[in-house]
Amino acid sequence: VGVEGQAGRGPDARLMAGVAQRRAALGRDPALPHDGRRHGATVKARWELAQAVEVVDELQSARAAAEERRLVAAAVAGSTVAFEQLYRRHSRRVYALCLRMTGNVATAEDCTQDAFVQAWRSLARFESRSAFSTWLHRIAVNAVLQQGRRRGETLGDADSIEREVADQHCLRPVRVG
Repeated sequence: VGVEGQAGRGPDARLMAGVAQRRAALGRDPALPHDGRRHGATVKARWELAQAVEVVDELQSARAAAEERRLVAAAVAGSTVAFEQLYRRHSRRVYALCLRMTGNVATAEDCTQDAFVQAWRSLARFESRSAFSTWLHRIAVNAVLQQGRRRGETLGDADSIEREVADQHCLRPVRVG
């Protein structure tokens, strides 16, 4: 029975019957996937592809880490170009951290600048036991805390940075206890 004899089963059935006929004409089993492999072979191929992607991701991460170590070493040696590249890689993340902690754009910009100035000054003391980003994160947190102290605020007091952020966003902190 040809495709025309399948009129009672709807257009999808006619289409699938046509595909099966074309597969049969090409010497393929109509029940198999388009590439002629059995389902288990397709699953294995997908698993192998996933493993290959994971290996590529690990290689890219290793290359990025090696590049960052190279940039840090060059910056420690005094290269402002290398430090500028480190700044470009990390400035958005540091700014986002400072903004989350302060809730104020201008203060976050000041803290970001302070963090990178402090990082430049302290670069010779950087120990490669941790990632540069981890070290820089700690410097940024300290810059925010120092900025709060300069403004006469301490975290946890009634006039703290948290209260200022809550006031700016029309939220009132809830006292527990």
